[in-house]
Amino acid sequence: MFIRNRFRRICSLFMIILLVASLFQTGAQMKTAKAAEQVNLALHAAALNASSSMTGSNPLANIVDGNTATLWQPNSSDRPDGVVWCILDLGSVKTFNKAVLQFGTNIGSDKVKIEYNNDNGSIWNAAYEKSIENKASNSPRTETAAFDQQVQGRYVKVTFTLVDTVKNFNVSEFELYNDVPAKTASVTNAFVVNGNGQGIIHWQDPAQDTNYLDFDQVIITDISDPSNPTPVTRIIDKGVGEVTIDGLANGKEYTFAVKTAAKDGTESDATILSIIPTEKPNTILINFQQLTKVKESLTSGSKEYTDAVNKLIGEADTALTKGPYSVTYKPTPAPNASIHDYWSIGPYWWPDPTKPDGMPYINRDGQFNPEGYTEKYDKQSFMDLRDAVSSLSLAYYLTNKEEYAKHASLLLKTWFINPETKMNPNMRYAQGVPGVTDGRKEGVLESDKLLDIIDDIQLISPSNSWTTNDTIEFKTWLSEYTNWLETNSVAQDEKNTANNHGTWFDAQFTAYNLYLGAKIKAKNYLQETTIPRMAEQIMDDGTMPEELRRTRPFHYFTFNLIPFTMLAVIGDQVGVDVWNAGGEIRKAYDFITPYVVDFAGWPYDELEAQEDERIFSTYLREAAAKFGEDSYWSASDIMLKDQLTTHRANLVAPVLPGGSPRKEIVTFSFRELYTPVVGTIYGNEINVTVPKGTERKGLVASFITTGERVKVGKSVQVSGETANDFTAPVKYTVESPNGSTKTYTVKVTESDKKFPVKIYQSGFTEFRSDPRIDEILSQDSSVSLFDIMEKFPQVAADSKPLTWYQGYYDQGQFKAPAQIFVKDGNSTHTRSMPAALRLLKDSANGSTATVNVSTKGYKDLTISFNARTQNKSNGYKLVGEWSVDNGNTWNTSGELLRDSSHSELTDTYAKTPFTFTISNPNNFDKPNFLFRFRLDSSSIGYMNLDDVEVSAIPSETNADLSRLILSEGTLSPSFNADVTEYTVNLKRNMNRIKITPVTADAAARVKVNGVAGSELQPILLKIGDNPIYIEVTPEKGEPKTYHINVKRVDFPGGKDK
Repeated sequence: MFIRNRFRRICSLFMIILLVASLFQTGAQMKTAKAAEQVNLALHAAALNASSSMTGSNPLANIVDGNTATLWQPNSSDRPDGVVWCILDLGSVKTFNKAVLQFGTNIGSDKVKIEYNNDNGSIWNAAYEKSIENKASNSPRTETAAFDQQVQGRYVKVTFTLVDTVKNFNVSEFELYNDVPAKTASVTNAFVVNGNGQGIIHWQDPAQDTNYLDFDQVIITDISDPSNPTPVTRIIDKGVGEVTIDGLANGKEYTFAVKTAAKDGTESDATILSIIPTEKPNTILINFQQLTKVKESLTSGSKEYTDAVNKLIGEADTALTKGPYSVTYKPTPAPNASIHDYWSIGPYWWPDPTKPDGMPYINRDGQFNPEGYTEKYDKQSFMDLRDAVSSLSLAYYLTNKEEYAKHASLLLKTWFINPETKMNPNMRYAQGVPGVTDGRKEGVLESDKLLDIIDDIQLISPSNSWTTNDTIEFKTWLSEYTNWLETNSVAQDEKNTANNHGTWFDAQFTAYNLYLGAKIKAKNYLQETTIPRMAEQIMDDGTMPEELRRTRPFHYFTFNLIPFTMLAVIGDQVGVDVWNAGGEIRKAYDFITPYVVDFAGWPYDELEAQEDERIFSTYLREAAAKFGEDSYWSASDIMLKDQLTTHRANLVAPVLPGGSPRKEIVTFSFRELYTPVVGTIYGNEINVTVPKGTERKGLVASFITTGERVKVGKSVQVSGETANDFTAPVKYTVESPNGSTKTYTVKVTESDKKFPVKIYQSGFTEFRSDPRIDEILSQDSSVSLFDIMEKFPQVAADSKPLTWYQGYYDQGQFKAPAQIFVKDGNSTHTRSMPAALRLLKDSANGSTATVNVSTKGYKDLTISFNARTQNKSNGYKLVGEWSVDNGNTWNTSGELLRDSSHSELTDTYAKTPFTFTISNPNNFDKPNFLFRFRLDSSSIGYMNLDDVEVSAIPSETNADLSRLILSEGTLSPSFNADVTEYTVNLKRNMNRIKITPVTADAAARVKVNGVAGSELQPILLKIGDNPIYIEVTPEKGEPKTYHINVKRVDFPGGKDK
């Protein structure tokens, strides 16, 4: 039971007018206390003393100069006692209650203490002392220190406690303020509970805070209709925390503003909540329409979903014997933590075999450490909880058997509600690394189990085993956790991660807010954060570079597309079309679908064994239903394999009536050209543009199909083997396993220019996967990837093809070194996330990295690459240079700057790569073409480069014949290298002819009707009435084919008989 509160029926007319005005008059409030102007009281304060002043380059005065680009950086040699401190003189006694610290880099500090006095004597009064939230960061961070009360003093002493006396630590600004409260504080942990024809709004009163005015009431206003001049308003006494609103229509959305108010009418900011009354479960990610369809089919006696339901019931029966689970059941808590805190270690971190105690752990990306799944940690228990509750809740909803809901309720209450066993609502100690850190931002990902659990609770809510009060208790826990996600620096660092971790954060944050009733908040987040994130992570071709660089790229690609799909499903419920925002989601599905159908052509290195990825089939079906794309349906079925009728996707995701079509072509290309060409599929039409000079007769198509077989006419087509004449459109017919068909018309068009061919590419993963490193690390774990990059030879001619070298030798002295950088910063391991080329700051000689690439047979080079700077400051210059004389002369191909006039280059990788071009055909056709990146010595920091590609246009003449000599007959027209179609008149009784092809390029190879020949080796060809094909294949580049049609006459030059 819970208390229903009646709002006051009698209140002053003046109060009502003020309440309405506060919500519906632009810019108005009930009463506004004028906020004091924010004045930085420490600006230009006198820097009196410090444990380390760094008076040379980074003096103490820098922290009060108002410039965040300058720093106070104490010497590491001045930190013997693990603290650093400084004293500032404000000039006179000032009143203040808040400090703001701007950190440039904060790896080493753990705690800050702020003290004050009036005489700069030995006795100091404490104003503030707490742990620093924004620690363990290599990038600028802001820390706000709000005091419990106002203090007065002239002198301020700031002391930092260090956890590491060596690691980087600096402060760019120290600011002091005297905040005067101008409003009351907002309610906290507010949420709604939807019921049948009603809704409950629940909240917690804000704690006493000197930064806000005291409040006396909570005001709840129905703002569902913005045009209503007299909205219904409820006034609730302080300390009540809950109100039930009856008489609501099921399925209709109601919006309420919740504020606190002081006696004088001053209000807080509004918390906006949405109630949608319902008598049915209102799931967020489970497709409830499909689940209802399944339940109705069971009621009607249909066998359509029997296999999937029977498997589910078996899993639910097993779950009845499992649990309960709790974070308090592990043997010991995490270091410095409560037994109620969730604890896990990073999945890919292992004991260092070269250290007696294994500390610190080292990373092996993609290789799971089984230690993390033992009873020592909470990860496996949380996974088991999620699996059990999901099976039990679904089984309860479909069968109405109370035992399933009863056990699910027991498991949920044990983990989230019971005081003795509940988990604290944070992931502070998740994915820690023994010997390195207690917890990491990546640990936030492990709370993704809640995405299933919030829907599971909806499914068991009709049960007597789960009460409304249970929902309130769980939502109280979840609202506290969601607040932690929004306010904790570790969680916010996870949000800002530019890969699947950031996407999973978005999915969690929006789903939890929607479940709690903060629909507007979820909507705004999708628009402001998720849609820009998609544009950053998904390229125009549908790829996701951050995921494809990993040791299990297929897994990580789908593992990122799953939360993006969840976000699109959530968007449908809050009025944001995430599916079609920029088209990124569809591009990603178009990219991955062919490899779901046929993994054999996957172009990325899988360094670790594949897991069972069939969970992705659920999201393929969601995308298929949204886009109406048959190939997604078919790919989902193919992915399920032997679980086609038993997998849970049949219960919780859309299903296509009649089953998947299984008759689509999902990719179509010509792979055997000098550069592969991929077609574009629009409905039943496939368009392919091929390079200038491509002979369309006899082209061999490669394709991937979801069907049983593919035919052209009556001829069965074999991908990569069967040739066709594409001078006219060709119809490809796909037959499904059930005999139905779909026909595609393939149109091939010749371009008016050559296409570039990729002659070199590197993501520097060759360094990450170098087999030498494991052997080296087994002996000395301190060896880093930095040591693997070779130095440029003293004799440039000794450089090996397609090998990166650092620096160069000048009169025997090595200069301008570069490194290989591992993204996560742990240089003492190899199997890590993306490696990149790092050009180091060197004010004397700069930094260079050189690669030897053969450009023989090519012209018009383009070098594309991703680049990022160490920071956003101006003062970077990257130069592209090339040499064809073994490095004696270097020519400039382009420059990339970051200065006051150029801002494209920044501290994050851009979606579009940068390019340098070299268009000087006289300098190519070289087997040893040197290209190097040079970070100019004037640059103020290092620069990282990644995904380097070198592409070029094949030379125009290397596939031409210069002459074509026939022993008999006369060519018509006369031979011309640009003409490929000829006719020769031959006597009817002539059955042999000698052909002498002369190539323009001596390195080119020639075949006549499949027989090799040359100027020095003429071909004696047995002929009939069939055409003669002469194929010229250059050393590099595109083949060229000449056709000679044989015409029989009575005598050469005569007429037909």
